[in-house]
Amino acid sequence: YKFTYPFLSDKIELNTNDNHVEPIYKHFIHTDMPNLFFMGLPGIVIPFPMFHIQAQYILKLLEGQLKLPSSEEMRMDMMREKQMLLNQGIP
Repeated sequence: YKFTYPFLSDKIELNTNDNHVEPIYKHFIHTDMPNLFFMGLPGIVIPFPMFHIQAQYILKLLEGQLKLPSSEEMRMDMMREKQMLLNQGIP
C-alpha cells in the first residue's frame, strides 16, 4: 500500500515514504499527537487480531488506564526500532 492522508492538516508532521508512516510509535500512535491513531499499518501480521489488540490498547489509553512515554521518548524508541530492523535487513 501507498499511504496517504490528504484529509489531515499540513500542520501535522507525517511522512509517508517507502510505505512507511512516521513519526508513529509502536506502529500506530503519532508521537506528537498521542490521541491520533493509525490502526492497521503493519503489513506482515494477522490483521483482525492485531486490530482488536490495537483497539484494546487505544481504549486503555483513552480511559487513562495506560500512560504513554513523552513525545521525545516515543521518537527515540521509534528510531531505535527502525535502526534495529535496518540492521537486520528489514526496510
